This record gives sequence, C-alpha cells and structure tokens, in this order.
Amino acid sequence: MNEKSKQFLIFLVIVASIWQALGAILYMAILGDSPVAPWIFGVIKVIMISIPFIAIAIGWKSGTFFKGIKFLDVIMGIFLGIVLFVVIYGVFRFFPELFARALTDALPRAQTFGIATPTVFIMVGFLFSVFHSLFEEFYWRWFLFGAIRSFSKQKIAILLSGLAFSLHHIIILSAFTTPFLAIVFGLLVGVVGSFWCFLYERQGNIMSPWISHIAADFAIVFVGYLILF
Repeated sequence: MNEKSKQFLIFLVIVASIWQALGAILYMAILGDSPVAPWIFGVIKVIMISIPFIAIAIGWKSGTFFKGIKFLDVIMGIFLGIVLFVVIYGVFRFFPELFARALTDALPRAQTFGIATPTVFIMVGFLFSVFHSLFEEFYWRWFLFGAIRSFSKQKIAILLSGLAFSLHHIIILSAFTTPFLAIVFGLLVGVVGSFWCFLYERQGNIMSPWISHIAADFAIVFVGYLILF
C-alpha cells in the first residue's frame, strides 16, 4: 500500500472501531423503544459489511478466513464455547440481581424488534447465534484486527481490536444493567475478543473463534429467553 492508502486505511479502522458503538447509542439508548430502532440497526450493519470491502479496494491485503482449518481448531472452539456458555449462564443463575433491570426492560425492547413471542425469539436467536456471530468474526477479527495488524505489532492489534469490540457491548449492556456493571462486563467481552484475535492469529483461520462465539451467543439467547418467558 502507498502512504495515502495506508492513511485512509487507518481512517477506516478508526471509523470501524466506533461505528457500531455509535449505532448502539441510537438503537439501544436514544431510540431503544422506537419503531425506527430496527431500521437503524439494519443500516449500521450494512455499513459495517461495506467497510472491509472499501479497505480491500484501496489495497488492504486480507488474511485467510476458513483456509487451513484443523481438527484441533474445532475442538478448541467447542471447549472454549462450553466454558463461555457455562460462565454466562452461571452469572445469570447465581447473581440474578445483576439483571434486575433487564427483567423490566427486555420485553419492550423485544416487542420493538418483533421477537416478543417464544417461537420467533427462538428462531431469530438461532439465526443470530450462528450467522451474526460469523458476521462479527468477519468484521472484528478478520477485518478490524487484520487491518490493525497490517500497520502495527501483534500485541497492539490484539489490544486495540479487543477494546473496540468492547465498546458497543458496553452500550448494549447499559440498557439492561447499571453503568458500572455494563463497563465491567463490556471490558470482559473485550478480553474474550482479544483472545479470539490471538487464536485467529495463531491458527490462521476463524473457526475456533466462530464456534466459541456461537456458544456464547447461544448462552445470551438462552438467558434472554428465561428473562422474557
């Protein structure tokens, strides 16, 4: 990449790092109960999909995605996924007071997004866990981490991409719990995101992060189901 393209890539990385957090402020905080919230959510995702392809167009050389998958990558993903599922459900099961706000706020938000019936919630939850997790691995690990890695050291890229991953989670969590806990849990999500970056860098493919990400999202959907129904 020439210097001008590299500077533009850095600009894209900055935008990509905060874009979903800015969107979450709209569709979760400011307009959380508004009928336009799902539309804002959709627009945010479309732009997120577009950014990596803009980076490729200006000369960014992307890394591999599913190439070179090994059996141990799958096993690692399953093991880590089980750990994350147990931890997420365990926190809900043994510390329900942390989610007191979610018990009252979850239903109106589910109604806004059209997922307030058990059947729809389960169907959307399954699709969310499998495909949205893949999208997030595409965006946060393959693109954002990969792009930062192209102009910085590995440790810095892991740290920065993990912090960026935590931002929108902090915003989302703040709609269901206290600001302090939202920051704590959001930063913990960032730690997990950084570890997924480490796995992606080490293994050269996205399989382990994706499988464990699916399990983590399944746990969130399961907890959400218990809260709603």
